[in-house]
Amino acid sequence: MLSHNSVQIESIFLDSKRSWKLCGFEFCIPLKDLDSHKIAVIESLKNKDRDERATRYDSKSPHCYDIYCFSRMVLEMLQEQEYDAASLSLVLKKSCLHESPKERLSASKLLLHSIFKGAYSMAFSFLSNYMLKSDSEKFLFFEFSRSISYEFNLRECLLPFSCPAHYTPLPDPRTEHSLTFT
Repeated sequence: MLSHNSVQIESIFLDSKRSWKLCGFEFCIPLKDLDSHKIAVIESLKNKDRDERATRYDSKSPHCYDIYCFSRMVLEMLQEQEYDAASLSLVLKKSCLHESPKERLSASKLLLHSIFKGAYSMAFSFLSNYMLKSDSEKFLFFEFSRSISYEFNLRECLLPFSCPAHYTPLPDPRTEHSLTFT
């Protein structure tokens, strides 16, 4: 098993089909080789300000550094996008950025949070694969969507797809070699 060690905004890309891609594997280390010193070096190489909590490591909680980095990234994104997810922010700050690595939530426990279960998540999941859905599935989705409160903003659901800072278009293979210089 590996620890990614570079879960940050710059490591997440969308390809030309708008599929999420996790990149930045240059800092991967087998979990058995990970320790506080290596984490401190990685933090330094990523140009992160010295964060004592991030560099704490416990081999009995091998997920502790990746979940810390993931939480730090999500909090940065929520702040930049001015997206209100107060309950998720609180869980990330209190549990996933906890001072003690043993106390940090695992990713599977974090996924139990209500933000990953509601109408937003269902709509996001459905719309991400919209073109693959049958007509009957689309009909059921739009019937269900009528019961969703007007407060539910579809724009927020599509926000991850519309953020240009996270979208890196790949070159079209048909035009890749057709550049001319004058």
